Amino acid sequence: MSDAGQPIVEEVGFVSQRVQTFTPEFAEGSPPEYRQRVEGGERLSLNIRFDEGSVALDSKAQADLKRLAAFMRQPTRQNRTLVLVGFADAEEGSPLLAEALSNDRGNQVADRMQQIGLRPREVRGMGGRLLLSGEDSPRGRARNRRVEVWLR
Repeated sequence: MSDAGQPIVEEVGFVSQRVQTFTPEFAEGSPPEYRQRVEGGERLSLNIRFDEGSVALDSKAQADLKRLAAFMRQPTRQNRTLVLVGFADAEEGSPLLAEALSNDRGNQVADRMQQIGLRPREVRGMGGRLLLSGEDSPRGRARNRRVEVWLR
């Protein structure tokens, strides 16, 4: 789990826990309001995941936020801002309920970030739009219940 151990984790083919940036391509049909909020930014490699109907942060999310705080303390990131975009799976009630839940998830992450000295510039929920996986399995739905972290 240490920073020194993460290159070894990557080398043997496992998923590193290091926070990294990347510039994803937008999926066709991405909501315009999503693109407007994140375009020109860099997506961070961590996603904060949630159980169905929940806004509670689990132990992995808590550890991810600590790694994020260390990442943001690096001198090259002092003047950068964070944008949080929350999502729900399409099965979590009506579109209105899914949007409220995704906003609550984003706000929960923002509140925890503020407790550890990070100040997200913007938090927005997108409901059940922009799914990462199909909704036909519990695993697919779980991938869709997330908060993305963007660096601008």
